[in-house]
Amino acid sequence: VSAPALRSEYTDYDAALAGQAAAQVTGQPFDSLIEAAILPPLGMEHTSFREPRAALPGLPAPMPTSMAKGMAEGFRWTGLTLKSRPFGYSGQIAPAASASSTAADMSRFMMLLLAGGTLDGQSIYGPATAQAQRTALRTPPPGLPGWTSGLLQQSLPGGIAGLGLDGADLSFRADMTTAPSLGLGIFVAGNSETAGPLVRRLAALVVEHFYVGPSAGPAPSTIDPQTLKHLYAGHYLSEQRRYGGLEKFVDLLTRSAEVTADSNGLLVIRAPDGAGVWAPAGAPGHFISVAMGQPSAFEIQDGRAVRGLSPSGRKSFARVGWFEQPGALALAAGASIIASLATLIGLFTRDRRDFRQTMVQQRASALQTTASVLWLVGALSVGAWGSGAMGDHAQTFFEWPGGFILIGSACALVAALASVTQTLLLPAVWRGGRRLDSWTTGRKLAFTVTVAVYMTFSAILATCGALEPWNS
Repeated sequence: VSAPALRSEYTDYDAALAGQAAAQVTGQPFDSLIEAAILPPLGMEHTSFREPRAALPGLPAPMPTSMAKGMAEGFRWTGLTLKSRPFGYSGQIAPAASASSTAADMSRFMMLLLAGGTLDGQSIYGPATAQAQRTALRTPPPGLPGWTSGLLQQSLPGGIAGLGLDGADLSFRADMTTAPSLGLGIFVAGNSETAGPLVRRLAALVVEHFYVGPSAGPAPSTIDPQTLKHLYAGHYLSEQRRYGGLEKFVDLLTRSAEVTADSNGLLVIRAPDGAGVWAPAGAPGHFISVAMGQPSAFEIQDGRAVRGLSPSGRKSFARVGWFEQPGALALAAGASIIASLATLIGLFTRDRRDFRQTMVQQRASALQTTASVLWLVGALSVGAWGSGAMGDHAQTFFEWPGGFILIGSACALVAALASVTQTLLLPAVWRGGRRLDSWTTGRKLAFTVTVAVYMTFSAILATCGALEPWNS
Protein backbone atom coordinates (compact mmCIF):
# COMPACT_ATOMS: atom_id res chain seq x y z
CA VAL A 1 0.00 0.00 0.00
CA SER A 2 1.44 3.35 -1.02
CA ALA A 3 1.48 6.47 1.11
CA PRO A 4 -1.75 8.56 0.90
CA ALA A 5 -2.19 10.64 -2.29
CA LEU A 6 1.01 9.23 -3.82
CA ARG A 7 -0.54 7.22 -6.67
CA SER A 8 -3.72 5.45 -7.72
CA GLU A 9 -3.69 1.66 -7.53
CA TYR A 10 -6.75 -0.30 -8.52
CA THR A 11 -7.90 -3.09 -6.21
CA ASP A 12 -10.97 -5.31 -6.26
CA TYR A 13 -11.14 -5.20 -2.48
CA ASP A 14 -12.20 -1.54 -2.44
CA ALA A 15 -15.20 -2.22 -4.68
CA ALA A 16 -16.06 -5.34 -2.69
CA LEU A 17 -15.92 -3.33 0.53
CA ALA A 18 -18.27 -0.69 -0.94
CA GLY A 19 -20.76 -3.43 -1.83
CA GLN A 20 -20.57 -4.87 1.68
CA ALA A 21 -21.06 -1.39 3.17
CA ALA A 22 -24.22 -0.89 1.06
CA ALA A 23 -25.52 -4.27 2.18
CA GLN A 24 -24.81 -3.45 5.81
CA VAL A 25 -26.61 -0.09 5.67
CA THR A 26 -29.69 -1.40 3.86
CA GLY A 27 -29.88 -4.75 5.60
CA GLN A 28 -30.08 -6.56 2.23
CA PRO A 29 -27.51 -8.75 0.46
CA PHE A 30 -25.80 -6.82 -2.32
CA ASP A 31 -27.28 -8.89 -5.17
CA SER A 32 -30.79 -8.50 -3.74
CA LEU A 33 -30.29 -4.76 -3.30
CA ILE A 34 -29.28 -4.33 -6.95
CA GLU A 35 -32.22 -6.44 -8.13
CA ALA A 36 -34.66 -4.33 -6.14
CA ALA A 37 -33.39 -0.78 -6.57
CA ILE A 38 -31.25 -0.55 -9.73
CA LEU A 39 -32.00 -3.13 -12.40
CA PRO A 40 -35.84 -2.85 -12.68
CA PRO A 41 -36.02 0.92 -13.29
CA LEU A 42 -33.24 0.58 -15.86
CA GLY A 43 -35.01 -2.22 -17.68
CA MET A 44 -31.90 -4.42 -17.37
CA GLU A 45 -33.77 -7.71 -17.34
CA HIS A 46 -30.79 -9.88 -18.32
CA THR A 47 -28.25 -8.68 -15.78
CA SER A 48 -27.39 -10.30 -12.46
CA PHE A 49 -24.67 -10.55 -9.84
CA ARG A 50 -25.82 -14.09 -9.09
CA GLU A 51 -23.93 -17.04 -10.53
CA PRO A 52 -24.98 -20.23 -12.38
CA ARG A 53 -24.61 -22.90 -9.71
CA ALA A 54 -26.69 -25.16 -7.52
CA ALA A 55 -28.47 -23.69 -4.50
CA LEU A 56 -26.27 -24.05 -1.42
CA PRO A 57 -27.11 -23.39 2.24
CA GLY A 58 -25.60 -20.21 3.65
CA LEU A 59 -25.05 -18.66 0.21
CA PRO A 60 -27.21 -16.24 -1.82
CA ALA A 61 -29.64 -17.80 -4.26
CA PRO A 62 -28.09 -18.80 -7.60
CA MET A 63 -28.81 -17.21 -10.98
CA PRO A 64 -32.30 -18.03 -12.32
CA THR A 65 -32.29 -21.07 -14.59
CA SER A 66 -33.79 -19.10 -17.48
CA MET A 67 -30.85 -16.68 -17.40
CA ALA A 68 -28.24 -19.36 -16.74
CA LYS A 69 -29.21 -21.13 -19.97
CA GLY A 70 -28.02 -18.12 -21.95
CA MET A 71 -24.62 -17.81 -20.28
CA ALA A 72 -21.62 -17.69 -22.61
CA GLU A 73 -19.00 -20.36 -22.16
CA GLY A 74 -15.40 -19.39 -21.48
CA PHE A 75 -12.55 -20.76 -23.60
CA ARG A 76 -8.78 -20.86 -23.64
CA TRP A 77 -6.54 -21.00 -26.70
CA THR A 78 -4.09 -23.93 -26.63
CA GLY A 79 -2.12 -22.79 -29.67
CA LEU A 80 -4.04 -25.18 -31.90
CA THR A 81 -7.65 -24.97 -30.81
CA LEU A 82 -10.05 -23.48 -28.30
CA LYS A 83 -10.91 -25.54 -25.22
CA SER A 84 -13.74 -24.82 -22.82
CA ARG A 85 -12.86 -23.72 -19.30
CA PRO A 86 -14.82 -24.13 -16.03
CA PHE A 87 -16.86 -21.17 -14.82
CA GLY A 88 -14.88 -18.82 -12.59
CA TYR A 89 -16.94 -18.09 -9.50
CA SER A 90 -16.30 -14.69 -7.89
CA GLY A 91 -19.59 -13.77 -6.17
CA GLN A 92 -17.76 -13.42 -2.87
CA ILE A 93 -16.26 -10.11 -4.04
CA ALA A 94 -19.31 -8.58 -5.75
CA PRO A 95 -19.62 -5.84 -6.93
CA ALA A 96 -15.95 -6.02 -7.93
CA ALA A 97 -16.80 -9.07 -10.05
CA SER A 98 -19.46 -11.70 -10.83
CA ALA A 99 -21.80 -9.46 -12.88
CA SER A 100 -23.27 -11.09 -15.99
CA SER A 101 -25.08 -9.03 -18.61
CA THR A 102 -25.92 -8.61 -22.28
CA ALA A 103 -24.95 -5.99 -24.84
CA ALA A 104 -28.53 -4.67 -24.83
CA ASP A 105 -28.56 -4.23 -21.04
CA MET A 106 -25.13 -2.59 -21.08
CA SER A 107 -26.40 -0.19 -23.74
CA ARG A 108 -29.09 0.98 -21.34
CA PHE A 109 -26.52 1.38 -18.57
CA MET A 110 -24.32 3.52 -20.85
CA MET A 111 -27.34 5.65 -21.75
CA LEU A 112 -27.82 6.22 -18.03
CA LEU A 113 -24.21 7.39 -17.66
CA LEU A 114 -24.44 9.69 -20.68
CA ALA A 115 -27.69 11.21 -19.38
CA GLY A 116 -26.21 11.98 -15.96
CA GLY A 117 -28.26 9.50 -13.93
CA THR A 118 -31.69 9.41 -15.59
CA LEU A 119 -33.19 7.00 -18.09
CA ASP A 120 -36.74 6.87 -19.52
CA GLY A 121 -37.85 9.42 -16.94
CA GLN A 122 -36.46 7.40 -14.04
CA SER A 123 -33.86 9.11 -11.83
CA ILE A 124 -31.33 6.58 -10.51
CA TYR A 125 -28.85 9.08 -9.06
CA GLY A 126 -28.55 12.84 -8.84
CA PRO A 127 -26.25 15.56 -10.19
CA ALA A 128 -23.73 15.21 -7.35
CA THR A 129 -23.14 11.54 -8.15
CA ALA A 130 -22.96 12.29 -11.88
CA GLN A 131 -20.31 14.93 -11.20
CA ALA A 132 -18.35 12.55 -8.99
CA GLN A 133 -18.32 9.99 -11.80
CA ARG A 134 -16.66 12.52 -14.11
CA THR A 135 -14.17 14.10 -11.69
CA ALA A 136 -10.77 12.53 -10.99
CA LEU A 137 -10.17 11.77 -7.33
CA ARG A 138 -6.56 12.91 -7.74
CA THR A 139 -4.54 14.45 -10.57
CA PRO A 140 -2.85 11.70 -12.60
CA PRO A 141 0.47 12.14 -14.44
CA PRO A 142 -0.04 14.14 -17.66
CA GLY A 143 -1.52 12.03 -20.44
CA LEU A 144 -2.59 9.17 -18.18
CA PRO A 145 -6.16 8.39 -17.14
CA GLY A 146 -7.43 9.33 -13.71
CA TRP A 147 -9.84 7.45 -11.48
CA THR A 148 -13.20 9.01 -10.69
CA SER A 149 -15.72 7.60 -8.23
CA GLY A 150 -15.95 4.19 -9.88
CA LEU A 151 -14.91 4.93 -13.47
CA LEU A 152 -11.69 5.46 -15.40
CA GLN A 153 -11.04 8.55 -17.45
CA GLN A 154 -9.78 7.86 -20.97
CA SER A 155 -8.11 9.80 -23.73
CA LEU A 156 -9.64 8.76 -27.04
CA PRO A 157 -8.33 9.66 -30.52
CA GLY A 158 -8.58 13.34 -31.39
CA GLY A 159 -8.26 14.30 -27.72
CA ILE A 160 -11.86 13.28 -27.02
CA ALA A 161 -12.48 12.56 -23.34
CA GLY A 162 -13.82 9.13 -22.51
CA LEU A 163 -15.13 7.53 -19.36
CA GLY A 164 -15.61 3.85 -18.67
CA LEU A 165 -14.18 0.67 -17.22
CA ASP A 166 -12.70 -2.59 -18.41
CA GLY A 167 -12.66 -5.94 -16.71
CA ALA A 168 -11.33 -9.46 -17.03
CA ASP A 169 -11.38 -12.83 -15.36
CA LEU A 170 -9.81 -16.13 -16.36
CA SER A 171 -11.69 -16.44 -19.65
CA PHE A 172 -13.68 -13.25 -20.30
CA ARG A 173 -12.57 -9.78 -21.35
CA ALA A 174 -14.90 -6.77 -21.45
CA ASP A 175 -14.73 -3.00 -21.91
CA MET A 176 -17.28 -0.22 -21.57
CA THR A 177 -16.41 3.23 -22.91
CA THR A 178 -18.57 6.35 -23.08
CA ALA A 179 -17.70 9.60 -24.85
CA PRO A 180 -20.08 12.25 -23.40
CA SER A 181 -19.16 14.90 -25.98
CA LEU A 182 -20.15 12.51 -28.78
CA GLY A 183 -23.16 10.99 -27.02
CA LEU A 184 -21.47 7.66 -27.71
CA GLY A 185 -21.28 4.44 -25.74
CA ILE A 186 -19.35 1.32 -26.76
CA PHE A 187 -19.46 -2.06 -25.06
CA VAL A 188 -17.49 -5.11 -26.19
CA ALA A 189 -16.90 -8.50 -24.57
CA GLY A 190 -15.07 -11.67 -25.53
CA ASN A 191 -15.04 -15.16 -24.02
CA SER A 192 -11.33 -16.04 -24.23
CA GLU A 193 -8.00 -14.42 -23.35
CA THR A 194 -7.31 -13.96 -27.06
CA ALA A 195 -10.10 -11.35 -27.16
CA GLY A 196 -8.00 -9.01 -25.02
CA PRO A 197 -6.37 -6.92 -27.81
CA LEU A 198 -9.70 -6.34 -29.58
CA VAL A 199 -11.52 -5.48 -26.37
CA ARG A 200 -8.86 -2.97 -25.34
CA ARG A 201 -8.63 -1.29 -28.72
CA LEU A 202 -12.15 -1.31 -30.20
CA ALA A 203 -13.47 1.92 -28.64
CA ALA A 204 -10.49 3.92 -29.90
CA LEU A 205 -10.82 2.38 -33.36
CA VAL A 206 -14.51 3.29 -33.56
CA VAL A 207 -13.85 6.91 -32.57
CA GLU A 208 -10.93 7.13 -34.97
CA HIS A 209 -12.82 5.63 -37.92
CA PHE A 210 -16.20 7.36 -37.57
CA TYR A 211 -15.40 10.67 -35.87
CA VAL A 212 -11.82 11.99 -36.09
CA GLY A 213 -9.97 10.07 -38.82
CA PRO A 214 -6.66 8.23 -38.56
CA SER A 215 -3.93 9.71 -36.40
CA ALA A 216 -0.51 10.63 -37.71
CA GLY A 217 1.21 8.36 -35.21
CA PRO A 218 4.05 9.25 -32.86
CA ALA A 219 6.93 11.36 -34.14
CA PRO A 220 10.33 9.68 -34.62
CA SER A 221 12.35 9.45 -31.42
CA THR A 222 15.10 12.02 -30.92
CA ILE A 223 16.53 10.39 -27.80
CA ASP A 224 19.84 8.57 -28.05
CA PRO A 225 19.26 4.80 -27.57
CA GLN A 226 22.01 4.57 -24.94
CA THR A 227 20.43 7.39 -22.96
CA LEU A 228 17.06 5.67 -23.23
CA LYS A 229 18.62 2.40 -22.04
CA HIS A 230 20.25 4.07 -19.04
CA LEU A 231 17.06 5.87 -18.04
CA TYR A 232 14.47 3.13 -18.46
CA ALA A 233 15.84 -0.33 -19.32
CA GLY A 234 15.44 -2.88 -16.56
CA HIS A 235 13.11 -5.26 -14.80
CA TYR A 236 9.89 -3.92 -13.26
CA LEU A 237 7.70 -5.76 -10.78
CA SER A 238 3.95 -5.19 -10.34
CA GLU A 239 3.03 -3.49 -7.08
CA GLN A 240 -0.42 -5.10 -7.23
CA ARG A 241 0.67 -8.44 -5.76
CA ARG A 242 1.19 -10.48 -2.62
CA TYR A 243 4.20 -9.58 -0.49
CA GLY A 244 4.65 -12.88 1.35
CA GLY A 245 4.36 -16.65 1.04
CA LEU A 246 3.98 -18.84 -2.03
CA GLU A 247 1.72 -16.32 -3.78
CA LYS A 248 4.57 -13.81 -3.58
CA PHE A 249 6.87 -16.38 -5.18
CA VAL A 250 4.45 -16.97 -8.06
CA ASP A 251 3.76 -13.25 -8.51
CA LEU A 252 7.50 -12.55 -8.80
CA LEU A 253 7.59 -14.96 -11.74
CA THR A 254 4.38 -13.87 -13.45
CA ARG A 255 3.66 -10.20 -12.63
CA SER A 256 6.68 -8.45 -14.06
CA ALA A 257 7.67 -6.40 -17.08
CA GLU A 258 10.96 -6.20 -18.95
CA VAL A 259 11.92 -2.88 -20.54
CA THR A 260 14.61 -2.62 -23.22
CA ALA A 261 15.66 0.08 -25.69
CA ASP A 262 16.10 -0.61 -29.40
CA SER A 263 18.44 1.04 -31.88
CA ASN A 264 15.71 3.44 -33.07
CA GLY A 265 15.30 5.15 -29.72
CA LEU A 266 12.12 3.27 -28.85
CA LEU A 267 11.23 1.29 -25.76
CA VAL A 268 10.18 -2.35 -26.02
CA ILE A 269 8.04 -3.35 -23.03
CA ARG A 270 7.23 -7.00 -22.42
CA ALA A 271 4.47 -7.16 -19.81
CA PRO A 272 2.12 -9.92 -18.56
CA ASP A 273 -0.55 -8.95 -21.11
CA GLY A 274 1.82 -8.83 -24.10
CA ALA A 275 4.66 -6.88 -25.68
CA GLY A 276 4.60 -3.43 -27.27
CA VAL A 277 6.81 -0.70 -28.72
CA TRP A 278 6.65 2.77 -27.19
CA ALA A 279 7.89 6.14 -28.49
CA PRO A 280 8.88 9.14 -26.35
CA ALA A 281 6.09 11.71 -26.22
CA GLY A 282 6.40 15.13 -24.67
CA ALA A 283 7.90 15.50 -21.20
CA PRO A 284 10.61 13.11 -19.93
CA GLY A 285 9.12 9.83 -18.79
CA HIS A 286 6.11 10.01 -21.10
CA PHE A 287 5.59 7.54 -23.94
CA ILE A 288 2.91 6.56 -26.44
CA SER A 289 2.24 3.13 -27.92
CA VAL A 290 3.32 2.97 -31.56
CA ALA A 291 0.62 0.43 -32.40
CA MET A 292 -2.32 1.51 -30.23
CA GLY A 293 -1.74 5.17 -29.42
CA GLN A 294 -2.13 4.62 -25.68
CA PRO A 295 -0.11 6.78 -23.28
CA SER A 296 2.16 5.47 -20.55
CA ALA A 297 4.58 7.06 -18.14
CA PHE A 298 7.52 6.47 -15.83
CA GLU A 299 8.33 8.11 -12.51
CA ILE A 300 11.85 9.55 -12.58
CA GLN A 301 14.05 9.94 -9.50
CA ASP A 302 17.72 10.95 -9.49
CA GLY A 303 17.93 10.71 -13.26
CA ARG A 304 16.54 7.17 -13.62
CA ALA A 305 13.10 5.60 -13.88
CA VAL A 306 11.97 3.97 -10.63
CA ARG A 307 8.42 3.04 -11.60
CA GLY A 308 6.37 2.42 -14.73
CA LEU A 309 2.64 3.13 -14.98
CA SER A 310 0.38 1.01 -17.17
CA PRO A 311 -1.73 2.70 -19.89
CA SER A 312 -4.95 1.84 -18.07
CA GLY A 313 -3.77 3.55 -14.90
CA ARG A 314 -4.70 0.40 -12.98
CA LYS A 315 -1.20 -0.86 -12.26
CA SER A 316 2.23 0.39 -11.35
CA PHE A 317 5.48 -1.52 -11.79
CA ALA A 318 8.44 -0.76 -9.53
CA ARG A 319 11.96 -1.09 -10.92
CA VAL A 320 13.81 -3.80 -9.01
CA GLY A 321 17.39 -4.96 -8.61
CA TRP A 322 18.97 -8.09 -10.02
CA PHE A 323 18.21 -10.31 -7.03
CA GLU A 324 14.46 -9.72 -7.42
CA GLN A 325 14.42 -10.75 -11.06
CA PRO A 326 13.41 -14.16 -12.42
CA GLY A 327 16.82 -14.37 -14.07
CA ALA A 328 18.59 -14.36 -10.71
CA LEU A 329 16.29 -17.10 -9.46
CA ALA A 330 16.84 -19.15 -12.62
CA LEU A 331 20.64 -18.77 -12.40
CA ALA A 332 20.72 -19.79 -8.74
CA ALA A 333 18.36 -22.70 -9.42
CA GLY A 334 20.50 -23.88 -12.33
CA ALA A 335 23.69 -23.70 -10.24
CA SER A 336 22.01 -25.63 -7.41
CA ILE A 337 20.76 -28.35 -9.78
CA ILE A 338 24.27 -28.74 -11.25
CA ALA A 339 25.79 -28.86 -7.74
CA SER A 340 23.19 -31.43 -6.64
CA LEU A 341 23.87 -33.67 -9.62
CA ALA A 342 27.65 -33.35 -9.11
CA THR A 343 27.26 -34.31 -5.44
CA LEU A 344 25.27 -37.43 -6.24
CA ILE A 345 27.51 -38.43 -9.13
CA GLY A 346 30.50 -38.01 -6.80
CA LEU A 347 29.15 -40.76 -4.55
CA PHE A 348 29.81 -43.28 -7.33
CA THR A 349 32.88 -41.81 -9.03
CA ARG A 350 34.94 -40.52 -6.08
CA ASP A 351 38.49 -41.85 -5.59
CA ARG A 352 38.85 -44.26 -2.68
CA ARG A 353 41.19 -41.81 -0.93
CA ASP A 354 38.34 -39.29 -0.77
CA PHE A 355 36.32 -41.64 1.41
CA ARG A 356 38.70 -41.10 4.33
CA GLN A 357 36.83 -38.81 6.69
CA THR A 358 36.24 -37.80 10.26
CA MET A 359 32.91 -38.34 11.97
CA VAL A 360 31.99 -34.67 11.44
CA GLN A 361 32.89 -34.88 7.75
CA GLN A 362 30.82 -38.04 7.41
CA ARG A 363 27.79 -36.30 8.88
CA ALA A 364 28.38 -33.21 6.74
CA SER A 365 28.58 -35.41 3.63
CA ALA A 366 25.32 -37.16 4.56
CA LEU A 367 23.64 -33.76 5.05
CA GLN A 368 24.87 -32.52 1.69
CA THR A 369 23.68 -35.66 -0.06
CA THR A 370 20.26 -35.32 1.56
CA ALA A 371 20.08 -31.64 0.61
CA SER A 372 21.05 -32.49 -2.97
CA VAL A 373 18.26 -35.04 -3.28
CA LEU A 374 15.77 -32.55 -1.80
CA TRP A 375 16.84 -29.75 -4.15
CA LEU A 376 16.34 -32.03 -7.14
CA VAL A 377 12.95 -33.30 -5.94
CA GLY A 378 11.89 -29.72 -5.21
CA ALA A 379 13.01 -28.54 -8.65
CA LEU A 380 11.13 -31.36 -10.38
CA SER A 381 7.98 -30.63 -8.35
CA VAL A 382 8.00 -26.91 -9.09
CA GLY A 383 8.80 -27.69 -12.74
CA ALA A 384 5.79 -30.02 -12.93
CA TRP A 385 3.59 -27.34 -11.37
CA GLY A 386 4.93 -24.67 -13.73
CA SER A 387 4.38 -26.88 -16.77
CA GLY A 388 0.70 -27.25 -15.90
CA ALA A 389 0.32 -23.56 -15.08
CA MET A 390 1.91 -22.52 -18.39
CA GLY A 391 -0.46 -24.83 -20.27
CA ASP A 392 -3.45 -23.17 -18.60
CA HIS A 393 -2.93 -20.43 -16.02
CA ALA A 394 -6.45 -21.09 -14.73
CA GLN A 395 -4.97 -24.18 -13.11
CA THR A 396 -3.15 -21.89 -10.70
CA PHE A 397 -6.48 -20.31 -9.77
CA PHE A 398 -8.70 -23.38 -9.51
CA GLU A 399 -6.19 -25.77 -7.93
CA TRP A 400 -4.16 -23.39 -5.78
CA PRO A 401 -1.81 -24.16 -4.20
CA GLY A 402 -1.72 -27.75 -5.48
CA GLY A 403 0.41 -30.68 -4.41
CA PHE A 404 3.39 -30.06 -6.67
CA ILE A 405 4.19 -26.56 -5.45
CA LEU A 406 3.65 -27.54 -1.80
CA ILE A 407 6.02 -30.49 -2.18
CA GLY A 408 8.55 -28.27 -3.93
CA SER A 409 8.37 -25.63 -1.21
CA ALA A 410 8.62 -28.18 1.61
CA CYS A 411 11.63 -29.88 -0.01
CA ALA A 412 13.32 -26.51 -0.52
CA LEU A 413 12.69 -25.54 3.10
CA VAL A 414 14.28 -28.72 4.50
CA ALA A 415 17.15 -28.47 2.02
CA ALA A 416 17.75 -24.86 3.06
CA LEU A 417 17.85 -25.85 6.74
CA ALA A 418 20.28 -28.65 5.89
CA SER A 419 22.42 -26.11 4.02
CA VAL A 420 22.51 -23.85 7.09
CA THR A 421 23.69 -26.80 9.18
CA GLN A 422 26.39 -27.56 6.61
CA THR A 423 27.56 -23.96 6.88
CA LEU A 424 27.88 -24.31 10.65
CA LEU A 425 29.95 -27.47 10.16
CA LEU A 426 32.40 -25.86 7.73
CA PRO A 427 35.09 -24.99 10.36
CA ALA A 428 35.09 -28.57 11.65
CA VAL A 429 35.12 -29.95 8.11
CA TRP A 430 38.21 -27.91 7.25
CA ARG A 431 39.91 -28.66 10.57
CA GLY A 432 39.48 -32.39 9.94
CA GLY A 433 41.68 -34.89 11.76
CA ARG A 434 44.89 -36.71 10.98
CA ARG A 435 45.96 -36.42 7.36
CA LEU A 436 45.18 -40.07 6.67
CA ASP A 437 41.71 -39.79 8.24
CA SER A 438 40.45 -36.61 6.61
CA TRP A 439 39.17 -35.27 3.31
CA THR A 440 41.60 -33.99 0.74
CA THR A 441 41.82 -30.25 0.15
CA GLY A 442 40.05 -30.71 -3.17
CA ARG A 443 37.04 -32.39 -1.56
CA LYS A 444 36.89 -29.73 1.15
CA LEU A 445 36.84 -27.04 -1.54
CA ALA A 446 34.13 -28.86 -3.48
CA PHE A 447 32.04 -29.22 -0.32
CA THR A 448 32.47 -25.51 0.51
CA VAL A 449 31.57 -24.31 -2.99
CA THR A 450 28.46 -26.51 -2.97
CA VAL A 451 27.42 -25.11 0.41
CA ALA A 452 27.91 -21.57 -0.92
CA VAL A 453 25.70 -22.33 -3.95
CA TYR A 454 22.99 -23.86 -1.77
CA MET A 455 23.06 -20.97 0.71
CA THR A 456 22.80 -18.38 -2.07
CA PHE A 457 19.83 -20.21 -3.56
CA SER A 458 18.25 -20.55 -0.10
CA ALA A 459 18.61 -16.81 0.55
CA ILE A 460 16.97 -15.90 -2.78
CA LEU A 461 14.12 -18.37 -2.18
CA ALA A 462 13.57 -17.02 1.34
CA THR A 463 13.37 -13.48 -0.04
CA CYS A 464 10.84 -14.65 -2.64
CA GLY A 465 8.60 -16.37 -0.06
CA ALA A 466 9.23 -19.80 -1.61
CA LEU A 467 10.26 -21.40 1.71
CA GLU A 468 6.85 -20.96 3.33
CA PRO A 469 4.69 -23.96 2.39
CA TRP A 470 2.30 -23.12 5.24
CA ASN A 471 1.69 -19.62 3.84
CA SER A 472 -0.25 -20.16 0.63
